[in-house]
Amino acid sequence: MSKNTQAYILFNMLKAAGDKGVNKEQVAKALNVKESSVPVYFFGMKKLYKADIEVIKNGRQVVAYKLNNPILPPMSRILSSRQP
Repeated sequence: MSKNTQAYILFNMLKAAGDKGVNKEQVAKALNVKESSVPVYFFGMKKLYKADIEVIKNGRQVVAYKLNNPILPPMSRILSSRQP
C-alpha cells in the first residue's frame, strides 16, 4: 500500500470517528503497520496536508487522535506528492 493511500485511509478514519477520535490499535490494524509507526503517519499528515490533529492523552499515555478540521486536502496535493 502506498503512503498516499495510507494517508487517505487515515484521513477517512479520522473524519468518520468525529469527536471520539481513533486509537493507535485501530490505525495500526487499518494501515497494516506496527503501533510504534502510527505517530509518524500523523506527523506526516500534519506536515504535508496542514491537518489539525489533536492528541488526546490520559496523563502521558496517548489515548486517541482527533481531527479538528475535517476538510479534505485537495486531491491534486495528494497526487503531486507521489514519487515515481
